[in-house]
Amino acid sequence: MIKIFANSFIKYATKPGLISLASVHRNFSTSTYDSKENPIHQGLELQKEADKYLDKFEFKEALSRANHACEMMEKSFGQDHTYTAEALIKSSQICNILGYWEKAYANSTQAVDILKNYPDIHRPILASALSTLSESLINVGSYPESLKAGKEAYELYRQMFGKHNVQTMNSRINLGDRYRLVGNLDKAEEILNQCLKDYDPTEQFSELRRATPYLPLVALSLEKRDFDQAHHYIAQEISELEKLNQKKLPVWGRVYNLLGDLELKEKDYKDALISLQDAFDFYNEVFDGMHPEVSETLTNMAKCYLEAGDAEKAKDTQQKAIDIFKHFIADVTHPQYLIMNICLGMSMRNSDDKIGAQKLIEKSLKELSLKLGSQHPKTILYTQLAANYDTEQKMI
Repeated sequence: MIKIFANSFIKYATKPGLISLASVHRNFSTSTYDSKENPIHQGLELQKEADKYLDKFEFKEALSRANHACEMMEKSFGQDHTYTAEALIKSSQICNILGYWEKAYANSTQAVDILKNYPDIHRPILASALSTLSESLINVGSYPESLKAGKEAYELYRQMFGKHNVQTMNSRINLGDRYRLVGNLDKAEEILNQCLKDYDPTEQFSELRRATPYLPLVALSLEKRDFDQAHHYIAQEISELEKLNQKKLPVWGRVYNLLGDLELKEKDYKDALISLQDAFDFYNEVFDGMHPEVSETLTNMAKCYLEAGDAEKAKDTQQKAIDIFKHFIADVTHPQYLIMNICLGMSMRNSDDKIGAQKLIEKSLKELSLKLGSQHPKTILYTQLAANYDTEQKMI
């Protein structure tokens, strides 16, 4: 692999935006490619080290190596070189795991911008960059843009590797979930059901980068309030995860959160709190309690407390969720941030600041409608919840 990269480097070094061929001779005339002084070798070794730490679920150590590789590639080859782009992709993927979503978005955007200058030369790397960008865009709350990047990634994988390749399949699963996030539930269901038919659980190239149709189908079933289906799919996901026997896989946090959300919607508040506590404990163990997905855990806990009549505990828990989320995401128009503010307003309705609570709810609902659209399932759901809570004092 190293020799291939070296030949590729010589071949494309004179293209616009890359370093000159003269620079190649200056950099490498005194050392062989395999020399440890060679910046390509060093950068690739750092990325290999990052992968080793990822395999051990030591994410911060992995990110340290990946970021060092980015710095080395950028310093040696410039901001617009494809080696820099590859290093940025790796860093972005790890940032997405750790919850550093804004950094992941910045790095993956830069990588795509670099690679789109050479679409016919580096198509597999561009597909990976687009897939990573799509994930990053979800995390920063830009769902339509995520769908667009996801479509591009899927088409590239399909053209290069065929419909049933594992990378194409993973990209298609992700694409189905992107349609769910923009509110096109019918298209999401069509894609994910086809993925379910074609899915082969033995074909996964990475435990960390694995994709199954089950969790997107759980989320879709919750949107459609088909709770039996949601239970069915989450049981299948848990069954597969238990076979891997890797309790630190980040996907476990999402599993516990979805299970808690499902039980909450079924008004099984006792079991919901147990599942949500499992999620909270997981994020404490794997991420030291600091991860933006903890805010989802705490938001659903707050809903349980409010249903139990403990508005003060609900308000305190919801405020903690917001504070954690704001630590990672500055954008106050992020859909999750707006939803948390709606929930905070609901928990404040029993306080002395009823007028402030109502203003917060109305303002957040208006911004959510602007962000997602008035007909988006989330906008409709929280508009109904806010209205029903006035008369029924119930959120779910």
